[in-house]
Amino acid sequence: MIAKIVLKALLHTTLLIFLGIGVANAAITIKPFRACRANDGLIGLIACQDCNMLTLEQARKVAQTNPLSFVHVARPEVDCSEDTKPYDVAAGIKGHENLQEFLRDNLLCHDKEDSLYLYGRIKNNRLQVGIIALVDINEYKKGNIKRHEEVLPTKERKLRLYTELQRAQVDPVLLLHEKNTELSSIVETIIHQTPHQSFYVDHAAHVVWVIKEKKTIRRICDLFKSINTLYIADGHHRTAAAAAMKNEAHENESDAHNYYMAGIFPFDQVTISSFNRIFKDLNNHSEEEFLREMSQYFDMTKVSTTQNAIPQEPHEFGIYCQGAWYKATLKEGIVRSCQKAVPMLDIAVLSNLVLKPFLNIDIYHPDDRTEFVAGMWGLECLERDCKKNNWPLAIAFFPVRSETFSTLVNEGTLMPPKTTCFEPKIRPGLFTYTFDCDSPGEKKEQN
Repeated sequence: MIAKIVLKALLHTTLLIFLGIGVANAAITIKPFRACRANDGLIGLIACQDCNMLTLEQARKVAQTNPLSFVHVARPEVDCSEDTKPYDVAAGIKGHENLQEFLRDNLLCHDKEDSLYLYGRIKNNRLQVGIIALVDINEYKKGNIKRHEEVLPTKERKLRLYTELQRAQVDPVLLLHEKNTELSSIVETIIHQTPHQSFYVDHAAHVVWVIKEKKTIRRICDLFKSINTLYIADGHHRTAAAAAMKNEAHENESDAHNYYMAGIFPFDQVTISSFNRIFKDLNNHSEEEFLREMSQYFDMTKVSTTQNAIPQEPHEFGIYCQGAWYKATLKEGIVRSCQKAVPMLDIAVLSNLVLKPFLNIDIYHPDDRTEFVAGMWGLECLERDCKKNNWPLAIAFFPVRSETFSTLVNEGTLMPPKTTCFEPKIRPGLFTYTFDCDSPGEKKEQN
């Protein structure tokens, strides 16, 4: 009887495979593309900081001081009127105009043939390197590209608007995967060759290798078919926007909407830092009342320097309030009262105890009362911004450990937005994926 059931199941599965339905394909599909890349001689001026790390004011300053910065494309509202907000239609149209101008002026140039790319950053004597490629967006819909943050529909629609108006993806998402030995070996061989582009900025060297050899490209693409899962490290809303565009693509569209651009790194090639937070008000409470509320759950120690306020382990926080820094350490036994969906995440612990009940801050749906500052900028940045804008509170967090990240993602648990900050960040302007691949006046060459 059991043998008959097993045989029936095998026959059913075989039929589904033959028909091409019903059985999930966990292989990851990537492909080469003709990237639009920064001019070799101007690359250091064109490639800009990760625009998600810049406030609008900071982005405007970059744009004013550097007319060649890719911020004019990635954050085109900097070239619009002061009352133009990010992701307005007018800003999206301006972004398309700026991109076309960069192409006409040869600040950006399309490669002549489909290629894969390696991007590497050298900082503190460590090289971190990943592959730049197009990834099949259907793998996201199948669940093989996993997310760890909730996607906010409003932000997804805004990013989609920019992408549709610019007809380009101007910022690669960051995807992670478990280490593949042969893939690492191929990458190791390539990085010993002379890079095609390199420049130094912000205390780091940035290098690009172009992979043109067809045999190597085929082998890399084949190796990804043995990888079952990619993890979104940075770019949840860009991924969701790409998936939505794929769903709404017309039949007469090319397959441009089937893929989106990504930097794909093994876990051992990235580092995780924290996203710190600044709060612009205390929900009608005084600073004294906030510190008193914190002291119910945390041991509060006033410290003399920002260095002493840096969290050294989970459940420690650096608190800037009343013009002074404090080290806040969760009191013994308190964490047991916080055990919900993401019990051990510091942001969740702090939210359950203080942010939600006392400050009315929703960490899953942040509003404009909260500013996010990448941990890599240091605590001095938090203090400076609070003083400059007369904001009452900043909180520094200990970074989420990689094993915690993997565990939560594999369990399907979603973290609050801006819980993790992954490095390296691929600087916008190095790689752009245009849906209309030919640059102005350029005729596409066949490989």
